[in-house]
Amino acid sequence: MIKGVIFDMDGLMFDTERIWATLWKPALATLGLPYKEGLDAAARGSAGDSMRAVLRRFYGPDCDTDAIMDALHAQAETAFQAPPPKKPGLDELIAYLEAQHIPMVVASSSRMASILRHLNNWKMTDHFQALISGEQFSTSKPDPEIFLTAAKALGTTPAETLVLEDSYNGVRAGARGGFVTVMVPDLAPADDEMRSLYTMECASLDEVLDAGLRFLPEKCDYRRVVETVRAYHRAHPAEADFRACREMIAREFSDEEYPGGYHIVPNAGICILAMLYGKGELGRSIEISVMCGYDTDCNASNIGTILGVLGGLGGVPERYRRPINDLVTLSSVSGYLNLVDLSDKAKELGALSCRMYGGALPEDIVCPKPGELRMDFPFPGSTHGLELSDKAEHALRIVPGKAHSGVYCAELMTDGKRAGPVDLSFKAMLTRPDLHEERYDPVFAAKVNPGQRVGVWMKSEQTAPAAVTVTPFVRRAMTGERVNMPAAVLSEGEWTEIVFTVPELGGDAVHDVGWTVETKPDADPWVMGRVYVDEITVTGAMDYAVNFSLQREEFSQLTPFAFNDCAGKREGDAMRLTAEALPYMTGAQAFTGNYYLRDTAVTASVTVESGESALMLLRGQGTRRYYALGFSAPGECAVLRYEDGRVTKLAAAPFVWQPGREYALRAEAKGEVLTLFVNGTPVLEASDRRYAYGMPGLGLTAAGETLWRAPHISGEC
Repeated sequence: MIKGVIFDMDGLMFDTERIWATLWKPALATLGLPYKEGLDAAARGSAGDSMRAVLRRFYGPDCDTDAIMDALHAQAETAFQAPPPKKPGLDELIAYLEAQHIPMVVASSSRMASILRHLNNWKMTDHFQALISGEQFSTSKPDPEIFLTAAKALGTTPAETLVLEDSYNGVRAGARGGFVTVMVPDLAPADDEMRSLYTMECASLDEVLDAGLRFLPEKCDYRRVVETVRAYHRAHPAEADFRACREMIAREFSDEEYPGGYHIVPNAGICILAMLYGKGELGRSIEISVMCGYDTDCNASNIGTILGVLGGLGGVPERYRRPINDLVTLSSVSGYLNLVDLSDKAKELGALSCRMYGGALPEDIVCPKPGELRMDFPFPGSTHGLELSDKAEHALRIVPGKAHSGVYCAELMTDGKRAGPVDLSFKAMLTRPDLHEERYDPVFAAKVNPGQRVGVWMKSEQTAPAAVTVTPFVRRAMTGERVNMPAAVLSEGEWTEIVFTVPELGGDAVHDVGWTVETKPDADPWVMGRVYVDEITVTGAMDYAVNFSLQREEFSQLTPFAFNDCAGKREGDAMRLTAEALPYMTGAQAFTGNYYLRDTAVTASVTVESGESALMLLRGQGTRRYYALGFSAPGECAVLRYEDGRVTKLAAAPFVWQPGREYALRAEAKGEVLTLFVNGTPVLEASDRRYAYGMPGLGLTAAGETLWRAPHISGEC
């Protein structure tokens, strides 16, 4: 959490760098020296001995550095008689920080006289708790001393202090001091070095809007509404004017002009309005959009996305992040994809961007194999949804400098004498008690399954002699029963890898995975300690059953299946899968399991009670792309490929199956080979390379009723 902010001045608060760049030539001329190309950029952000070192590099070891610096500042006395322009957004940012009671300091390489002149000219001095000049120090940026001094004035640590900088040296100083460093480029754009050092980079909101407009035709309604709102804001910039701007949108882009249930063009105007009048601050912008009353869910989420990307993690207040705890739920045909870990999704999108546009991920960003889990902590504040069973006597936070690999890891703080054991866990799937929202009928399939290997690295640090015991466990989704794994004892100060294999759960699913941490003191004093947690992984092949007698009907679904153009209902130890005739129907699907399964085998017993089909689905990538193996028509078995409404019969063979009779079906995918077994005998095989991975499931070609028992799924991602 940010508790203080340090402002650079030149190029960050005021548009002075362009003026400084013009002063070198006349200043050097007074001394009979020529201006040498690159001097301005090399000297930017430096003062004192750092500036002297730059000057000696350009004009030789014997040059009179003090005379050159005095000549430069003499030119500045004249040039800055008129106040330099303030940078866009400065007033709004200061107002926001003051409203949040966050103290501010100016720490500039400029002389104190220059700092005071600029601040006094704009009557801004009283906003800052302290003013710190580079002339107070023998070295300047990139040495972090000036920022460390500023943090002392704020009464904050570097980790909870935000540094705002435009220069390379300023960013280097912030990074070296361990500060949360944000670069707002002025004359020099961020390069690879800067991107490796700063916490994030910010541009103005206007730049974001201009970039978006480049993708719109010159004459279109979207461009018109954006430009209209921006023009209104320029004429009426006070925050209170947003209501009048909203009424302007209602007049100029009325319901009569844009009828229907979703006012797409007016909505765009509301989004622009909210971001401009909210001054780019995420929370206030969302509040304004909601108060405007147009499609409040969609507009708020669009604004959150735009400003979240613009401001990065540091721009999302903790009051929003903490309740989410890195987990977002979706409602789609894939129960596996419906539980989203934001940290993992950020990795995935970053890797995708690198593949599309070139480049490589930073070394500390390790992406798991699709369908497997890796919970490390490369991003500050990433939690992976980790939870504690007891938050009264224990605390969990993300800390730098203690990781098994990388920079960050989780830290569990515990009072072993008083608190007793505590469970640290994460959810592998959700059930109805976990959610309050049921509107979109979500369904969840476990992200951890029997047969898989779960690993974690842990290290203890205790204030008194103690044994820290860690007992891994999994909890059944339907019964809630806890299944403990063999315990491990942590060695003081040493990283220990704790590994177990998820056992078969009798057809139930894994709801959560965790570790019970218990400190047992060997001595009388209280044991105040920390357990560091890093690199939680879930890997390997899975092998599990689905017992229908255990499943519950939740959110209009039968766990853990997601139904499309059909419905599933539990009947004792079986599931009745029913599909009605629909004019657009090309098939009915009940998907479950890991979305990234590659080599897969599905077995189950089926009885066709009506209709003409009973199918096992493999490598489903949605409702329109999958393989289907089984009874495809009366007297026939087939291997089918469904692709965007088209059905291709990859292989078929006569097979006389009887309605009302139970059959044991097995469908396998190994590489490009798809095989169907009936009652243990292989009856059909086909080869196809269209789909390399996807969900398993059960299905029908058309209307009908089937009764399924004892599904069993095995495979690897």
